[in-house]
Amino acid sequence: MKNRLAFPRFVKSLLLVPALIAALGLLPTRANGQVGDIILFLRQIETTLQDGIGAVLGELKSVENTINTLHESLVWPVAAINQAKGFIHATANHYQSLFGQIRTLAVNSATLADPRSLESSYRGAAPSGFANIQTAYTQVYSAVPPAANAQIADRNMIDMDDASAVASLKAASISDKTSDATAALADSLEMQASSAAPGSAPILATQAQIANLESQAQQQKLWAAELRLEAARLAHDNALLKRSAVHKAVLQQQVQQTGSGPNQ
Repeated sequence: MKNRLAFPRFVKSLLLVPALIAALGLLPTRANGQVGDIILFLRQIETTLQDGIGAVLGELKSVENTINTLHESLVWPVAAINQAKGFIHATANHYQSLFGQIRTLAVNSATLADPRSLESSYRGAAPSGFANIQTAYTQVYSAVPPAANAQIADRNMIDMDDASAVASLKAASISDKTSDATAALADSLEMQASSAAPGSAPILATQAQIANLESQAQQQKLWAAELRLEAARLAHDNALLKRSAVHKAVLQQQVQQTGSGPNQ
């Protein structure tokens, strides 16, 4: 991006004076007497342009060339910019195909129908799959047993464990969607950087910083989901210990009752 000095429009108009004088000289002889004064006046203007304004315009042009040279050598060095663009092109050509293969690499491993449906729901990174996670999960791991088949404490733990697992699967699915969007943005920034005009680097750097912050925010969400899952696992283990303590107290009471029975 070059910073060029703009010359006043009226000065550019005055540069047409020599051509106007030549055109007036081509008029018929009878008209020469009528325009003689005009020609003399225009020649005076031409002399003024050459001796006075012409020198100023030359100095302005020199200043403009100096500024352009400064920009091309120090502010936005052309050689360094072309070298950076060449490096970007070479890196993109070297890794673009490999990155594309990694993004599309199939890692699904389930073989049966219901497990495959669940795995596709949370690995597909598609909007339709997100709504199917709960249904597919129930088909694989079954629903919470009815009250007639399990105690309320067992049903509560089962329901909470299922909720934690489904929430983690949904968080992973959202992460896949965000990763795809971040990768697309990175490709866009890469293409812009390879053809960016001098001086636009701060704009691209700002966009990259925003994308980096969004990626970090998503990473924080994943860590929070992992912490919630770990907290639910600890709560489940602690609930089992509590139930063991209750069963132990009941067993001790029954033993005591059994031991004291014959003496009564």
